[in-house]
Amino acid sequence: VRRRVEQIYERLLATLVDDAGIAALAAEVADVARRPTIVLDEYFRVQVTVPDDEATQQIGHDVGATLAAGDPRALGARPAAPFWLAAENESAEALIVPLRLRGTPAGYLVLGGGGEVTDLDRQVAERAARVLGIELAKQRAVTEAQLRLQGDFLDDLLSGSYPSEEAMLARARWMGHDLGRPHVLLAVSVEELNARPSGSQRLQAADLVRTEVLRLTPGALLRERQDCLAVALPRGNAPTSEEALELAERLRRRLASLLTSGHVTIGVGRHHPGIGGLADSYREAEQALAIGRALLGGDRSVHFETLGVQRLLFQLRDNPELASFYEDLLGKLQAHDERQGAELVNTLEAFFECHGNHVRTAQRLHLHRNTLLYRLDRARSVLGVDLDDAETRLALQVALKIGRVIGRRGLDGAPTTTT
Repeated sequence: VRRRVEQIYERLLATLVDDAGIAALAAEVADVARRPTIVLDEYFRVQVTVPDDEATQQIGHDVGATLAAGDPRALGARPAAPFWLAAENESAEALIVPLRLRGTPAGYLVLGGGGEVTDLDRQVAERAARVLGIELAKQRAVTEAQLRLQGDFLDDLLSGSYPSEEAMLARARWMGHDLGRPHVLLAVSVEELNARPSGSQRLQAADLVRTEVLRLTPGALLRERQDCLAVALPRGNAPTSEEALELAERLRRRLASLLTSGHVTIGVGRHHPGIGGLADSYREAEQALAIGRALLGGDRSVHFETLGVQRLLFQLRDNPELASFYEDLLGKLQAHDERQGAELVNTLEAFFECHGNHVRTAQRLHLHRNTLLYRLDRARSVLGVDLDDAETRLALQVALKIGRVIGRRGLDGAPTTTT
């Protein structure tokens, strides 16, 4: 058995030296073990299956889900020794071998199929885990180097820190990236629901974002900037606003389905031609992200082009004139609502959003039409204004938006306490 194990180990090392990749190493293991072979990453996601069929992929997904539920051996609480994952009937289902790098889990080798495990199977699995660990370390080093180079490049691009456009075009070509293509610029934020997410949770979130972005668009450029991720997605043609927003929302929904413990919000910038236009587009994406998180509740994709007057008001949110304007226009009505427990400010906002249509407003607020008319009359009386006057309507609509920007009204329309 020892001679046979050493022969197999030499085969695996030869495959490693040939730089054939994880798939080739997994195929060698499957050939020797005569079992379905799966490689999971550190987040229990399927990376390679041999054979590459639906049944083996399902084994990988099932094992990954079980490990993700909190098996202590898979989470690194015990030494890197093989262990069996039992099925519901307590029969052996899969042999799991943690792949470790410097004492931390970097992935998992899974041998499925159940049945009797020989000493040869166990020793082969242990040695295969060592070789796969080396391959993972190599791939991780290459990936990190690529991300660092791409990140530095994107950082220079978005900050304008480059000698000339020709120099950036040449640098991009050297990296295999075509800056002449149109790009969609995104600012992606993942906010953990936990008050103090652990370091592993933050790393997992960042890694998942990178992985899914590159799956969506293989030639994407990424860079962590402050509390969000800057993403440049190359496209074949200049995208419309609707196309860019749909692309961002597809990514956001995918990330939200994978990150069950956080909010995902994406800001999208408009398309601007040329290298200099990428920085302009990203600034818009950052602003759309900030407004989406602060004013719209997050958990959505927000395109800069759809923000309207909120773009201006958000930039002026610290100007005391905004608070003064809100108080002059709606202060009396909000004070009345707070004293009486009424909903006149919300009613007025819904009325304007329904373009003054009484029937649609009543339906939206689930009110009888007569109740709506009473509320509107009461609002007129408290404010002392004519709601049929166009200038008055415009001023009140701006004030309603200001209320959200300066925090006088919450996301649900309720007034907020100020000091």
